[in-house]
Amino acid sequence: MNPETIEKIKEVFAPIADKIGQGSQYGWEVVMKQQYVVGIGNVILAVFMLGVAIFSGWWIYLGFKNKDNWDSPEIAWFFGSLGIIIGGLVFSISFYDALAHFINPAYYALDFFIHLGK
Repeated sequence: MNPETIEKIKEVFAPIADKIGQGSQYGWEVVMKQQYVVGIGNVILAVFMLGVAIFSGWWIYLGFKNKDNWDSPEIAWFFGSLGIIIGGLVFSISFYDALAHFINPAYYALDFFIHLGK
């Protein structure tokens, strides 16, 4: 990093460091651990939503396989497709967010402290 960037970072973090005081090292450790907790929560959400998407696909399959026994297989098609789309989107976003928290927890810890100072 160049000296100007380092000085700018010092200016940004000086008020935060004053607010945190002596507990800054402990606070940093806690916030870093929290990033892993957030990542695990996102993995759990991603797995759940993947299950919703798979169940929805199975529901569509059953709706068309047994369409003689169903009053309206179009309902299975509609709600199953909706479940696949929503489940897939939430799965993708949660999985991406989980990976980001596991790969670079320091970024999210810094982001927490930056927003704490605002």
